[in-house]
Parts: sequence; C-alpha cells; structure tokens
Amino acid sequence: MKKLLACLFAAVGLFVFAACGTSNGAGKTVANVIKEENMVIITIEEVDGEPTLLDVMNDLKDGGKLTFTVLADGMVASIEGKENAADWSAVWMLYTSDSEMADASFSIEWQGESCGSAVVGANALGVLAGERYIWYYQSF
Repeated sequence: MKKLLACLFAAVGLFVFAACGTSNGAGKTVANVIKEENMVIITIEEVDGEPTLLDVMNDLKDGGKLTFTVLADGMVASIEGKENAADWSAVWMLYTSDSEMADASFSIEWQGESCGSAVVGANALGVLAGERYIWYYQSF
C-alpha cells in the first residue's frame, strides 16, 4: 500500500511540475508586428517583467517575425533588410506612443495616433502594454 501511495504522489508531483512548466505563451511579453513600406510597427499586448524594446525585438527575431541587425554600439543598422545609408542621409528612427519616453516636438502619425521620437534607444526603452513602438526609415 505504501508503494502504491508513493507512486501516486510521485505521479501527481510530476503532473503538477509538468503543468507549471508548460506556459503556452502565458507569462511572456506579447507583441504584434505590422510591416509597411519604410515602417515597422510593434504593438505591445502584454508585458512580463521589464523587457526593453530590444529584448522584444530579439524575441520577435527568434520567432521569425522580424529581421534586424544591431551595431556593436547598440544602434539599429537595418530592419527587414533595409540598411541605414552610409552617409546617414536615411536611417531607421524610433518613435513611440509612450508619452513619458517621447519627444513630441519630433513626431509622426500612424493611423491617427501621434508618436514622438523616442528619447532613448531600443536597448534602454522599457516597453509597456498598450503602447506602440514605430521604426520609421527616414530620409534627411
């Protein structure tokens, strides 16, 4: 009888452990990506922890939903195969709907929503649920 109970408890323990380890996406930051000409829009649906935009972008890259490269200094060099111009006449600029992290004096509009230029780079910009982060390939 003791062996049967021990086996039962072991089986229940394994089931509980396995169930906890299978999150099916729960407990992760959830982001949607829309790609338009010269623009990539990342909308954050749910946030787990304190990820930066670069963390989210790396997750999207790992999932095959986004391609990009970053220079050693942390600057984004290309998105979806489109590289910053060598003479800096056209580069990827980051905008956000998060008014706390945006400079509204430099803004773009997307679907009726104004997004200001991000005041920090993707590697320092913490994401928030419900906010948009827009990469815009801008010519100067």
